[in-house]
Amino acid sequence: MFNSVIVSLDGSELSEKALPYALKLANTLKVKLTLLRVVDVADFPDFTFQRGLEDANEYLAYMKKFLAYERENPLLTIDPDFEVLMGSPAEEICRYVQKEAGALLVMTTHGRTGFSRLLVGSVAGEVLRKLHLPVLLMRPFGLKQTHTLQELLDAQDEPYARTFLEDGIRLLVPLDQTARSEAALEPAFDLAASLHAPVNLATVFLPPENNLYGESIALAFSPEEMLRREEISRDTASGYLHQVTHLAHAKGVETQAEVLMGDPYVRITEYAAQIEPDLIVMATHARGEVGRLIFGSVANKLLQNTHLPVLMVPAPPPGNKAAVAGVAADNTTF
Repeated sequence: MFNSVIVSLDGSELSEKALPYALKLANTLKVKLTLLRVVDVADFPDFTFQRGLEDANEYLAYMKKFLAYERENPLLTIDPDFEVLMGSPAEEICRYVQKEAGALLVMTTHGRTGFSRLLVGSVAGEVLRKLHLPVLLMRPFGLKQTHTLQELLDAQDEPYARTFLEDGIRLLVPLDQTARSEAALEPAFDLAASLHAPVNLATVFLPPENNLYGESIALAFSPEEMLRREEISRDTASGYLHQVTHLAHAKGVETQAEVLMGDPYVRITEYAAQIEPDLIVMATHARGEVGRLIFGSVANKLLQNTHLPVLMVPAPPPGNKAAVAGVAADNTTF
């Protein structure tokens, strides 16, 4: 369970679009909320960073005054902490979050380098590579920087944030039937129980290939054999999700399970459009790298092409079962 929520702000209105998510989670979970601002020393050559520190403190002082004034807002039942740090933004964010036990970092995916470079150079990308704790990322829907703080808290121009603020949200947890992808299950089920939210579980299997050596020998199997192979894959996936469902029910979490066939990104995207979840929870790869669930694959594409918030949960290194649910490890089919 998360013991605190930390929202990273850089002074821009785009970064502030993470505030509704952070406030809702901190308020619902009844945990400490910290607004974090890092002054990038690279922006202040010749030792002029003192002005940057003054600006950052003035910015957070304004935020504190505004949040105190808006006390009647149901999201503002807690008194947030405010922290200003100086240094490399990604390094300082990681250092601060790591010292907070059970912290959840919340941040938007925009950056000075643009969203197209989210995972190859921006602050969010560096944080994902270096921080071995869950990170909640969202890509703002509205890019106009004309909002007041009140409009931001009300999630105007942000339809996905507005639905997240409402009661009755739904989580989507895609799994690839590996033990490491199950790292997403515990935080997903804990969040779902706290938010009283149902969880949609989804796994995708690839259709069987009807060839032996790529495209050189086609129609290696009869149509009946192809159907048999597809049915085996479907039954295996269904059995896997049935076990995961038992884990969810043990935590009092309502679930729906769906087995899909085809390209994982395409099918998960289609399924998400069908059920309209409010939060996607996915596992990332091993320590020190973002891994195959990020670069060039499903999670990367989801982050680039959806405005839904995505909770990225780091998977343990290969062979370390401590942080996984153990379903795939116990299933000899995989």
